Order: sequence, then structure tokens, then C-alpha cells
Amino acid sequence: MGFLQIDPLLMLPGLLFAVVCHEYAHALFAKLGGDMTATYQGRLSLNPLVHIDPVGTVIVPLVLLIMKAPFLIGWAKPVPVNPLKYRKPEWDVVVSLAGPGANFALVIAAGIVLKFLLLVNLATPTVLLQILVNFIFINILLGCFNLIPIPPLDGSHVLFHYVAKRSSSALQSFAFLEQYGFLILIVLLFMTPFGDLFFGGIVGNIYLFIIRLIVFG
Repeated sequence: MGFLQIDPLLMLPGLLFAVVCHEYAHALFAKLGGDMTATYQGRLSLNPLVHIDPVGTVIVPLVLLIMKAPFLIGWAKPVPVNPLKYRKPEWDVVVSLAGPGANFALVIAAGIVLKFLLLVNLATPTVLLQILVNFIFINILLGCFNLIPIPPLDGSHVLFHYVAKRSSSALQSFAFLEQYGFLILIVLLFMTPFGDLFFGGIVGNIYLFIIRLIVFG
């Protein structure tokens, strides 16, 4: 079962495809909801070049590789949306959840392919199995990460729709999160026990459950 090893280098191509699909899903559901902003700006595309963020898609993953981090994480350019153009306010939630939803859909698709390759018992190159396993892991990580309800992550839009805009005090708290969200995320994930809970507890256990289901189920 050597192919089950998580390898950041093998995770790199999967990370690029995962973030592209994530942003494509946002653009697609924004269009379905009535907002054509992303479509007009060329973001309804699976072409990586229109989604690449120099920092999140290139620099951060490369730095993590150089530092020999146990995993990679990154992001693409946020898809531009105009919530005022949605047919209903609820579309803001739908569009926000479309990105993580795409990542979880990719987990299912890669899991089916991996299960098929293991069942037919072909002489599948180990590296291909490793790429699939790492692809499953990175999509679980991205999907869960983006559901954290802190701006600028997708989960914050759900928080805003159902909680923040209900009262002025909640709205003020959300405005604070918007201003310092990225810094708060860094502190939470890398300087508090929440990081261990998130990476090892939530992401790690979901990954192990899915791999066990595929390999031994």
C-alpha cells in the first residue's frame, strides 16, 4: 500500500486542477443564478491561465515545496460576482458553496477511478495510484478549508447570509472579520490548537475514511 503516501510534489498538478475547477464552479453557478460578471470576464473557463493567482497558485505552493511541508495548499484568483444580479438572494450561498462542492465532487470522481483500478487489478503504475490518492487528499483539504466561515473563504458568505446581516452588531463583527480575516486564518491554523484539529482531526479523518472505503470497502 505504498501508493497511499501523501507526497506534496505529486500533489502539485492536482492542486492546480482543483483550484481551477473550484473557480469554474463559482463562475458557472453565478451564471445560473443570473450574474454574468464572471462569464463576461472570461472566468467561465477551465483554462488555468485565466484563474492563476501569482501568489496563491505559484509562489505559496512552491515555497511549501521548498520548505518540505507535509502538504500543499493554494488558491486561484477569486471569481468576480455581483450578488445584486442574482435572481434570489439565496444564490449567494449557492454560488459560494459551488466551489467546495466542486472539490468534493472531484474527490468522488477520483475515488471511483481509484476503486476501479484496484478492482480490475491491472498493472497500473504506482505513480498513477499515488497521484489519484494525493488528488483526493488535496480536494478534501481545499473543500474543507474553504468552508471555514472566515473571510475571504467561501464559508464566510454563508455566515454573512444567515447570521451577519441579521443585526447591526453581527454586521460590525463581520466587517472586522473581513478586514483581518486572512491574518486570523493564519493565526488559527498555524499558531493555535485549531490547526491540529482542522488538519489532523477533520481533514485527516475524512481522508482516512474515504481511503479505507475505497481500498478495503
